[in-house]
Amino acid sequence: MNILFTGEAPLIKYGLLSGFEELGHNCMFLHGEYRLFDKPSEKQGPILEKALAEFRPDMAITEGASGLDIKVVSKILRKHGIFHVYWAIEDPPHFNSISLPFARQCDYTFTTAAECIPKYHKNGLRADLLMFGCNPKYHRQVEPDPKYSHDIALVASNYDCRYDEARYMVRCLVDGGYDIKIWGLWWDDPARPVNLLDHPEKFGGLLPYELLPTVYSSAKIVLGLHCDDSSKTQTSMRTYEVLGCGAFYLTQYTPAHEYLFEYGTHLVWSKSADDTLRLADYYLNNDAERQKIAQLGQMKVYHEHSYVHRARHVLETIKPFI
Repeated sequence: MNILFTGEAPLIKYGLLSGFEELGHNCMFLHGEYRLFDKPSEKQGPILEKALAEFRPDMAITEGASGLDIKVVSKILRKHGIFHVYWAIEDPPHFNSISLPFARQCDYTFTTAAECIPKYHKNGLRADLLMFGCNPKYHRQVEPDPKYSHDIALVASNYDCRYDEARYMVRCLVDGGYDIKIWGLWWDDPARPVNLLDHPEKFGGLLPYELLPTVYSSAKIVLGLHCDDSSKTQTSMRTYEVLGCGAFYLTQYTPAHEYLFEYGTHLVWSKSADDTLRLADYYLNNDAERQKIAQLGQMKVYHEHSYVHRARHVLETIKPFI
């Protein structure tokens, strides 16, 4: 099958696309001259038509907000009889504002939040679950780089929806004088109530996605922050990427982590600053135990949560409709 991805985010080109390729399918993602997300609506149609003529896909997949004029894109795909899947990665926080309008333009929707499936059904839409995952060929342990060797690392943007979590997961460690490095957007923004302006040495700026495995392989502990703490299946991509890289993961608690993983076996979680400091101190001083948990976490996501698993699920689910 020829499968076209309408976006070019790392989630696609290093993620879900790899799963379909592993299963023997031909994949293309729109980038370079075929990039849609930064083009005005009137140009997206002709660009997409040119890509379709060259690649002749059987199925197209669109993820998240993606910057597309979804009505333009979906109309062209329907004209050519191409089955269009929407991956609602903004669920559950943006179900009404992003996911539902996009889903209404597509043939089938997959959501990262199980709780949203009945909502799609209520709107007359076909939907199923598709969580994030890891690509073992990319999200893996690599040679540590002294440039990125820190006791604790975080690669995450300073979103306004998780200031409380940033306080008890990040600021308590910064204020405690730990060897911690943070990469991402808006940590140097003075307008944000949580920032790193008083500790600029802790801020690494933006990290190219291509360096992610190196950073995760070079740190003793990697932190996790998430925008949702209500779903039993929605986590950030970070969870699978960190574990896939064989790193020890100290994450903000969410019901999804409790549902999907075993505390103290695959990862650990924090619900407060006291938790964060206690866990950081304990595992920084217990190398063997920390490394064992990291290894078991990696095995867990490789065996159950790879993008091959995700791609296979997509194909099995849509088979009756395509």
